[in-house]
Amino acid sequence: MKSLHEMIEFLAIDLQQQKMAASESLVLMRQLSHLYTSSSEITENSVFIAQPGSRCHGIEYMDQAIERGAVCILTNHLPEHIESTDVPIFLVNDLVEQLSGLADWFYQRPSQRVKVIGITGTNGKTSTAHYIAQLLSQQHSVGVLGTLGNGVLGQLIPSANTTLEVVSLNRKLEEFARLGVEYVVMEVSSHAIALGRIQNIRFEGLALTQVTRDHLDFHETEEAYRETKAKLFLEYPAKFRVLNLGDSLGKSIMETLAQSVGEVVFGYALNDSFCELAKSDLKSESDAMFSCVSFKELSFVPAGMEGVISLSLFKENESLGHSELTFNAGLMGAFNAENLLCTVTVAYGCGLPLSEIEAGVHALTPVSGRMEKVHEHPLILIDYAHTPDALASALHAVQQHFASSGDDEQKQGKLWLVFGCGGDRDKGKRPLMGEVAEKLADFVIITDDNPRNEAPEDIVADIIKGMSKASAAQIIHDRAQAVEYAIRHAEPCDIVMIAGKGHENYQEIQGQRFFMSDAVLADLTLREIKQEAVSAVDMRTTDTGKIDL
Repeated sequence: MKSLHEMIEFLAIDLQQQKMAASESLVLMRQLSHLYTSSSEITENSVFIAQPGSRCHGIEYMDQAIERGAVCILTNHLPEHIESTDVPIFLVNDLVEQLSGLADWFYQRPSQRVKVIGITGTNGKTSTAHYIAQLLSQQHSVGVLGTLGNGVLGQLIPSANTTLEVVSLNRKLEEFARLGVEYVVMEVSSHAIALGRIQNIRFEGLALTQVTRDHLDFHETEEAYRETKAKLFLEYPAKFRVLNLGDSLGKSIMETLAQSVGEVVFGYALNDSFCELAKSDLKSESDAMFSCVSFKELSFVPAGMEGVISLSLFKENESLGHSELTFNAGLMGAFNAENLLCTVTVAYGCGLPLSEIEAGVHALTPVSGRMEKVHEHPLILIDYAHTPDALASALHAVQQHFASSGDDEQKQGKLWLVFGCGGDRDKGKRPLMGEVAEKLADFVIITDDNPRNEAPEDIVADIIKGMSKASAAQIIHDRAQAVEYAIRHAEPCDIVMIAGKGHENYQEIQGQRFFMSDAVLADLTLREIKQEAVSAVDMRTTDTGKIDL
């Protein structure tokens, strides 16, 4: 714990300039428990950091913070009229800029006390992070920070953001260190990089999945979005970096890092030719170490995928060794094949033995809401796909696996797609998703996702612009009704893909969140169908107990 005096010294606060006499106004040796940027989280003996918010300034919640036990307030803005209080208030003009350093110092450099693995990309962050955590957890205590929640693997607490703000992040890392957690696998969003949420974090390793169009409502241009992702690998310290060589951004970052001195860079790609190209970029004077991981063999089967993974290590263009790993995994789709390669590469970078990696891959379980199978006959899948590329990948995945099915009837099945687009987000991707849906699905039902503050009709209109004709899709705004319609009309050999919300258990409309889960909606419909079948049989049963067919 830090004292109030130590914090004042760290921030170089001039007590005389603040017009407060230390002997009269401060108990300098008071021990501080925590830092908080939200007044609702304040605990006894903690510090409330009042900073600008999207709607108002945090100083407006000063009274609430004091009531909950704050013993000090840091702010970069003081109202003209403020009621006197026994709790000292310090004006720190560069508070926002100092926040990451303050949190890192206060919580005793927590990212140096655990091994942090950062995962970024448009698609695949969540799945890859959880696959890595599963592999590492065979021999180590592992924490997870990301879309599905924060906590020790298997005990996650839901979170509002993919990446915590900088104070909460350092507080959580300190908690992990205190609990004896060895590895923390963290999803790193583009927002987190741009807004400085990960400043002063020391990474053990960094990994890039797939980068496509997303979050243009925030970054404005695709170029700015890509530059933000690249910044993580070019400006943040890490012992090793893992890059997707089949992705143009990953290839670009590799070309830059290959010219740096002493870098340890791991590349992975579905196609080994990408590895050969990357190897040719290595400069003899750079002293960079490069490893490439790719599939020597890969087959998609109804239960998942199987094959052989090749791992090669190079330095100054000379081979340092080659290994192979035979695998089978219950994961679906080429995109998950890339996620698997990324997972294996990170585990390899962390020093896990190949035998341990091989056993871990065999035991991998799919992530909630990511190609999640909730029923057979018809096959019902729930996926988080909410970008054009992710939707195309999910639909292609289904086609790949069931083209390999030995069931001729299933091969003839139709693909139903239920999806929508979120409101108050990148409008440009909506027609692109409509185009993908029409091209790859046999039956398309457009429904509401999270409309937020937009009119659902306007969102649907944007989606339909990407279709060759409006009649290419059926529109059912009520998501529960849309899911029910698809399941009831699908044949046993068909596939129903419910896309866009994945693990989410809410629907956001006009600033309010209402409970809604695609898995629950599907389950309710299936239960109703089963009950109707039982009732129908009961009605046809005669008094003698025989069924009248």
